[in-house]
Amino acid sequence: MAQHWLERLGLFDLKDRLPAALSLGQQQRVALARALVRPVGLILLDEPLAALDAPLRARLRRDLRDLQREIAATTIIVTHDPEEAAILADELLVLEDGRVLQAGPVQAVFSRPASEVVARLLGAENVGEGIAVADNQIATEGGAILIVAGPPLRPGRQVGWSVRPERVRLCAGGRYEARIESIAAIGAARDVLVRVGGTPLRILADPQLEDLDQILPPGN
Repeated sequence: MAQHWLERLGLFDLKDRLPAALSLGQQQRVALARALVRPVGLILLDEPLAALDAPLRARLRRDLRDLQREIAATTIIVTHDPEEAAILADELLVLEDGRVLQAGPVQAVFSRPASEVVARLLGAENVGEGIAVADNQIATEGGAILIVAGPPLRPGRQVGWSVRPERVRLCAGGRYEARIESIAAIGAARDVLVRVGGTPLRILADPQLEDLDQILPPGN
């Protein structure tokens, strides 16, 4: 059993090393192997990937998700990383100061946060308020109409909304006029802050999009 998990986690060639000779990422994988080698019904992982570099963290996320399908145990993962929670969890429990703010299936919690606090804890940066004008539409303070999924809204009620930066499309022929306030490079993408009426929106724009070259001034 121990050999199985050493091989499964890419640790077999390191089995004779002393703990001090292992990197932090290797130590974390050893700790995970030690947890999995015992036949238990419940496994608690506290920030299991927090100290790893980005490529290794991405790989181990996939490996850990595969491992969850292989073992019979229930896994509870504590994390501050919304992306990690979205990839690894089936059910999500959002906590702040020991209080449960929202619980439910991952997709349901991410698509309909119960409050602005929950939305921000889940990584949302575009958060605001508006009026429900239909069972699936919200009119923002800036005049834009947001189409939303989930349970029907009650028209006329004030509601909160959140949109993730990657879900907003910046294009020359868009429905709403926006004023570009700042542009910054983030890896291969561009972080663009725009204002639609009085509503600021952060957008992660792909520089390869043809529309982007029509919108942004030369040199940006």
